[in-house]
Amino acid sequence: MNTTSKKYQLHAELVETGFGNQAPDAAALAQRMERSLNRMERIASVYLGHVQARLSNGLQAAFETAEAAVLCACEMQHRCGALPQVTGNRVFLNIGIHEGIELRRAKEDAGSAIEIAALLAEVSDGIVASGVVIAALKPEVRALAQPYKGLYPEIAAHAIDWRREIPSAAYGGASVSSGGMEALTAGAYLVLRHNLKILELTCDKLVLTIGRDPRNDLVLAGTHISRNHCRIEWKADHVVLTDMSSNGTFVTPEGGKERRIVKGSVILRGKGIVFFGRESRGERRGGARYEAFS
Repeated sequence: MNTTSKKYQLHAELVETGFGNQAPDAAALAQRMERSLNRMERIASVYLGHVQARLSNGLQAAFETAEAAVLCACEMQHRCGALPQVTGNRVFLNIGIHEGIELRRAKEDAGSAIEIAALLAEVSDGIVASGVVIAALKPEVRALAQPYKGLYPEIAAHAIDWRREIPSAAYGGASVSSGGMEALTAGAYLVLRHNLKILELTCDKLVLTIGRDPRNDLVLAGTHISRNHCRIEWKADHVVLTDMSSNGTFVTPEGGKERRIVKGSVILRGKGIVFFGRESRGERRGGARYEAFS
């Protein structure tokens, strides 16, 4: 008998539309599409997604949790929207998400789920998820969704407002224990959250390493990040971040100003956010949120 597991299927599709009298530069448009696809693929991997297919104008990926699929879709919209448009042309990113049952041998159900996700991907610069996906979300993420009237009422389609500020609690993900955050932070010197990954600095784990090298505790992608970018460790009675990179580490304590650390150290106290290899530019996405306990 085949065993099954739930998967949340995401279909992301780039749609380009010309406007005005000026014909778009074909080479520039092809480069814009390629940059978008590369960016989308990297974001899917950050949210622990499995890219099942890379299409000429999009990709299809599967995620273990509904939160991972929806937060990944929001990140894709933000990051692809930041790329410059080509003169005389506009590129839209349409995303659909649906839950499916992936069979170990037969693929009929998984195929059906991705087909429904593709049907939902028809709103320009939008994210549409089916009702089963919305029902599986944590309340913090579900608050981003509103019923999308007129579009596939039989599967209770909902639009995701990805432009809204996403509360930090939404990034707890499946890693948060059933005992809640109190159970997670008990005995920890520091809790570090990056997307769906949560790391703890404890008496049994006194050092956390961050960088591109896959042997690090937190592995990040990007040319602005060094292989061994920085380390966070417990020293005597405080938490210390030490930068070892070329581009530096940017630390913003809650209520304070951003500070760049280059081949130096800083004590982390209370709450804040860290960006690796680049400044935050006033954003929260892409950074790691920390809470240090003395």
